[in-house]
Amino acid sequence: MKKVFWSLCLILTVALVSCKKEVKPEQLKIERFDTELYQILINPGSSSAEEKFLKKYHDFLPLYLSGILHAPQAGRMQTMEALHSFFSDSTLMKIYADEQYRYKDLSALEKRLGEAVGRYKELFPKSPLPKFRMHLSGLSQSVITVGDYVSIAGDKYLGKDYPLYKGYYYDYQLSDMQSDRIVVDALKAYLFGKFPLTKQQNLLDLMVYQGKIHYLLSLLLPDAKPEQLFGYNKKQWNWLTKSEKEVWLYMADNQHLYSTDPVLEAKYTGEAPFTPFFGQASPAKVGVWMGYRIVESYMKKQDIPVSELFQQTDGKTILQESGYQP
Repeated sequence: MKKVFWSLCLILTVALVSCKKEVKPEQLKIERFDTELYQILINPGSSSAEEKFLKKYHDFLPLYLSGILHAPQAGRMQTMEALHSFFSDSTLMKIYADEQYRYKDLSALEKRLGEAVGRYKELFPKSPLPKFRMHLSGLSQSVITVGDYVSIAGDKYLGKDYPLYKGYYYDYQLSDMQSDRIVVDALKAYLFGKFPLTKQQNLLDLMVYQGKIHYLLSLLLPDAKPEQLFGYNKKQWNWLTKSEKEVWLYMADNQHLYSTDPVLEAKYTGEAPFTPFFGQASPAKVGVWMGYRIVESYMKKQDIPVSELFQQTDGKTILQESGYQP
């Protein structure tokens, strides 16, 4: 009898393991635009190395010049002059040194991103895969996307206690400047570019669209804590889970869901220390989280592949077919 019991346990264990499909991670490398650029600038005599660098990053440099350096696109000489000028700032050089020290080894980031990209490949086998770079932003944009490339500003993730952030950012912004935000922010930026908002008539459409992005993000990062996907801390997450019904009823009673007021949309979905309607104990972007909850209910009820989720662009239809009831 004992032998039969252990045999059954073994069979069940093998069955469970075989049912759980292993996803092969992508072996990827993060290109070091930041390091390569600096090496080019401190070794100006090598025209062949400079030419190779300009050719490699021909797609990224125009955006880097206009978006980060605020310099006009120009010829090779003017481009190099603008890059030299940017890197001649002493404060920026301090930030660069700290960024290089903090991110001299990117293997852990590459592993997490590779696992997520592997899951993306399983969900969208015909889609091009994202590729990643790291750049120095001068404390500007955290992430830049160009086509299938996602470039991460390493200097925006030096930790909330990094001295040069003090006086430059609000306290609520500093929590997003931790190294553990990189993977979420990079993937989210890619998904926003890959699945752009094609139709928005009201706040509900925007909420549901953002909810789709975060739902897909949760599939790519199944081991991440739910609050990490939204940039919330545990206290904020607890407030959300306890206040979900109250928030939903407030939005419905005040007819906010179908509002076309951009100011109202920003209050529900924009960066801020809290959501104005619910007091300072609430986190920001409550509308984004509510959109995620609607999409989560929709996907459970409809049982469709995630690739079909983005084909339905009407927020009202998704809400009605979701059966969402907080």
